[in-house]
Amino acid sequence: MMKKRYGPSDEWAFFEETERARVMEMTRELRVKTDGHKLHPVLLKHRSAFAAWKKTHPRDEFAPRSRGSYRRVTEGEPPLWGDVSEAVLPRVYLILDALFRAVEALGGSVHPDLTLQICGERVRYTITEGKTQTLHALTKEEQRIWEEYEKKKTLYRYAYAPRFRTYDYIPTGRLTFSARRDSYLRDSDSSGLESRLGEILLDLYREAKQVRLEREHREAAQRKAEEEKRQREQQRQRWNEEIDKLQALENQAADYARACRIRAYIAAVRAKPRLTEEEAEWVLWAGGKADWLDPTVGAEDPIFGLRDHSKSEEGKAPKKSSRNWG
Repeated sequence: MMKKRYGPSDEWAFFEETERARVMEMTRELRVKTDGHKLHPVLLKHRSAFAAWKKTHPRDEFAPRSRGSYRRVTEGEPPLWGDVSEAVLPRVYLILDALFRAVEALGGSVHPDLTLQICGERVRYTITEGKTQTLHALTKEEQRIWEEYEKKKTLYRYAYAPRFRTYDYIPTGRLTFSARRDSYLRDSDSSGLESRLGEILLDLYREAKQVRLEREHREAAQRKAEEEKRQREQQRQRWNEEIDKLQALENQAADYARACRIRAYIAAVRAKPRLTEEEAEWVLWAGGKADWLDPTVGAEDPIFGLRDHSKSEEGKAPKKSSRNWG
């Protein structure tokens, strides 16, 4: 599936005029150097890594090669290992050497994994070698295994025939370079990629533009998602705060209602024809408790202290203590 592209149709709108001019000038000057000059340092390191990997990982260049995006790469496998044959690797190095030096001359850089940093963006590409499919020819070892099977078949009732692949895939030496996910450049009968380095460089810079646009699109989407999340969190907090305030209001109203009931009762007791001394003391005590319960008064009780009217009754009601207060 073709990946969605973002931004204006003018693929050079990403670049400033001076930068565009420098890139275009470089495309006209870009050539593969075959004078035996020293390869780019990243390629020299890659060549050593490639040789070291080969010692512990013998390769079958006629085996089918996975081109898919989901090919599982063995940890430590150097770039290009599964993409080109050793026969064409020197040619690949010369092509990449020219491109790497051009990118650096334009202010970019090269990563150890052969990817490029162009205009501040990491640009990936593929360079692969074509293969032709032919019927598999048994190797000497496979021929020996087959002959052993033929002998066992005459001696044993059960002998399992060895299985070998049906086809060989012969490297053609023809290269394909893809710097953009929906286009590629390849060797032709009359010319190789060496004559199309300018086009490859332009594709690398166009891809850098696309990488930036996609990154900016992702970042904008991420910012939008984070802002929506922040707003949802604020809404949740406001909701919970409003519930807390409502519960506090109900608790305060309940305290006020209790204080009013107590005062009504005190008024009824005080209305008696004669109050005993004990009853008169009770009226004073009960009035103090009503003031303690009343959030509009907020009196401090000499025993219970201040009452937090916003709490629920369970959270603010005095409780008997079982401890020794001595």
